[in-house]
Amino acid sequence: MVGLTAALTFVYIYYKASLYFKTYNILWSSISGIAAYLLVVWILSFLQLNTYVAITIPVIFALLYIRLFKQIKNVTISQKVKLNYRILFLRAICAALIILTITNAPKYFVSNWSGLFSAFPTTLFPLMLIIHFTYSKKYVHTIIKNVPIGMFSLIIYSLTVSIVYPKFGIYYGTLIGFFTATLYLLIYKNLISIYQKFRFQQEV
Repeated sequence: MVGLTAALTFVYIYYKASLYFKTYNILWSSISGIAAYLLVVWILSFLQLNTYVAITIPVIFALLYIRLFKQIKNVTISQKVKLNYRILFLRAICAALIILTITNAPKYFVSNWSGLFSAFPTTLFPLMLIIHFTYSKKYVHTIIKNVPIGMFSLIIYSLTVSIVYPKFGIYYGTLIGFFTATLYLLIYKNLISIYQKFRFQQEV
């Protein structure tokens, strides 16, 4: 679970690098993000963590990054780009190579890094690259802005399964974990909706 801290740092550094580099923006943003992830994983590998600390660290970092991403605007894609099969195929290959590289990377590191590598955003990173390639970095920033919020669902899921697995087993425990994570997202969505309506009424 503590590896989620590295995942959050990855998206933050990707965001900062995308603002800094003017040429080869996608390449340098990716390299910077991966380097930051590896650095955090390396630091975490030296820590002896209990369950409470493993939960507290990613929660603190998620709250921190929510604040740091507060100024990012939510930008929606108004005009979708038409993609041909060749472009889609090349990007799918790129995403697959990233996932294979990351999933096989722990074999070449010490054993206590394996669990930390499992937190790498193997589905998020290819999505970010595709959006960055197809549109622009401002749309990637919108994704990044909402990552810490979504990360809480992973924290809740991980915490839930760690509690219910011993009692209910893998299958039922996983279902309970998905239920609690989904419940969090639904509650969050409703709270945001209520807050936005309240702000609208105040402005009127």
